[in-house]
Amino acid sequence: MSFKSKANLSYSDAVRAFNDETFISNLNDACRHLARSSVKLIQAFDTISDELNTVDIRKYKSTPPMRPLWLSIQQDFKDVIRQHQTSAGLISGRLKMFYGLILPMVTRDVHKGSPRSHNEKIHVLKSYMNISSDHVTFTHNLATTALKLTRNLNTFHTEFAKMSSQGEKSGQTELQDLTHKLSHVEGAVKQYEILLRVESYFANQSLPPIYLG
Repeated sequence: MSFKSKANLSYSDAVRAFNDETFISNLNDACRHLARSSVKLIQAFDTISDELNTVDIRKYKSTPPMRPLWLSIQQDFKDVIRQHQTSAGLISGRLKMFYGLILPMVTRDVHKGSPRSHNEKIHVLKSYMNISSDHVTFTHNLATTALKLTRNLNTFHTEFAKMSSQGEKSGQTELQDLTHKLSHVEGAVKQYEILLRVESYFANQSLPPIYLG
């Protein structure tokens, strides 16, 4: 079942999307891929940390060690991952509330029923909007933190590349290899940051991402 981009996707289209096995399978695959990527990135941070320790030992004492700064960046990345996991839980909660409560309610005639029933529906909708508003704030802050992380990582990479180009020839191979690893990590974290900005955009919508097509 294919869902093309639409300017106005109906509630029935949304229901069909969440009942489509291919859609759910692709979503689950994306989540598993993201989880594996996060684990590999943490391992890459650890590897670079160990190698930076060796570099710091070999450098002149007048040069500030680089490993402590790297450990700080690594901790920031771990914090971003933890916050992203929290955000994923919020998304899951919003989707369940939307799919299990909001959709069935709004697809019924809101004018039917007693005034009390009508007020209860309004209360539920307001609760959903409040939850969405809190999530918007959370994901915005997370995206901002991730952007700061990528900038700090880029600065570190630039400074390390400058330092390695001025190093002794005997250690150039190791330094170039480490520079390459830094490039890989920086690129992967940048992709992660882009993902968080996209997620922040979707969080700003009152409906889940499928509503946008």
